[in-house]
Amino acid sequence: MKPYSSNVLPAAIILGGGRGTRLYPLTHDRCKPAVPLAGKYRLIDIALSNCINSHLKEIYVITQFNSASLNQHIAQTYRFDQFTPGFVHVLAASQTGTNDRWHQGTADAVRSNLEHLMGRPYTHFIILPGDSLCRMDYRKMLRQHVLANADLTICCCAVDEQSAPSLGIISIDQNKRILSFHEKPAHSELSGLESAIIPPEKKEKWIGSMGMYIFNRDVLQTLLNENETATDLSKDLIPPTVNNHKFMAYLFDGFWRDIGTIPALFQANLHLLNPATEKEFRFSDSIAPIYTRMRDLPSPEITGECHITHSIISDGTHLSGATIDHTILGLRSLVRDGCHLSNTVIMGNDYLVPDGVEKNDANYPPLGIGEGTVIRNAIVDKNARVGKNCRLVNANNIADLQAPNLWIRSGIIVIPKNAIVPDNTEI
Repeated sequence: MKPYSSNVLPAAIILGGGRGTRLYPLTHDRCKPAVPLAGKYRLIDIALSNCINSHLKEIYVITQFNSASLNQHIAQTYRFDQFTPGFVHVLAASQTGTNDRWHQGTADAVRSNLEHLMGRPYTHFIILPGDSLCRMDYRKMLRQHVLANADLTICCCAVDEQSAPSLGIISIDQNKRILSFHEKPAHSELSGLESAIIPPEKKEKWIGSMGMYIFNRDVLQTLLNENETATDLSKDLIPPTVNNHKFMAYLFDGFWRDIGTIPALFQANLHLLNPATEKEFRFSDSIAPIYTRMRDLPSPEITGECHITHSIISDGTHLSGATIDHTILGLRSLVRDGCHLSNTVIMGNDYLVPDGVEKNDANYPPLGIGEGTVIRNAIVDKNARVGKNCRLVNANNIADLQAPNLWIRSGIIVIPKNAIVPDNTEI
């Protein structure tokens, strides 16, 4: 597909400022889009790569909470050369002479940055979440938007009863024009919101918003200025203005996951390890690759007798006599003799400690996973120190638990960043 016509000049806005409370403790000291994914990537890489692959290279990322890690990643990764026009600008939340508040929501975040966004002659703004997993060519959505002469186009997909209450549910006519928008309805409110265009035999009976929008320049500015109390795009701005403008739906039928919770992040990672679902989303796509920061790390080092099945082993990893099953090992992971990891996401380390520096202390184990440790159904954040002979398997099927160096969220064990788990710990 060709780049944009001469009378269409779009810019992308990626929303990266949310607290990410449902991903806590992974968001204790980083924002949601900076959470690691699939061994070597960050969530923000998905939206940024889709933009680049869609020839959309004027990109703004709006940030607020815990943005240092995200800012550093963007600065080190997305630098266009002098022969490629484009940029990725971080718009950090700031207090000004006319606004002394922090962003109160997605609409307020965009409104607070209108001065920057309207300073260039853009005709359309493509507003994207920084925490979803999909591969999309935004040019197709923009082409439908322009041909329909729409004021706003919302990217949507068919969803089932389990997913519907966590999304905006949209009613559309046969021409894809939006008739109503209900933000996160309760299960009891879903009856009557089923879409007539979905075949009755399908379990996905509702049309859900994917949180991706295309606004005409003047429409975005007008809606934000005329609805000054609206703080959120999907909750306060769009629903009450549906009947006053031409809002259209773009129906996306590809793979998409909203990664807003610990279970969603966990399942999205493990999904990548399933050969049966490999065609739905692959990071190795040669036509539309997912980009991230390039590092000069050595290839994985595997010593001793290791057994590895359906796993991802990232650069800089060292394995010694371990069993790895349906597990992702992030950059610089250290897994020692006798370890057994299954259905686990190890996010790796930001650094490696030279040999001989670490002390042999049962209460302060060395970086990585200690000898003889068993971990199952868990996420281990960066720079964690898990001691010898630990057994982290949630044997009692605890749903939720909060401890100083170990959490359980929806049955999934989470070891926070920089956590210390002493030798022989069991749960």
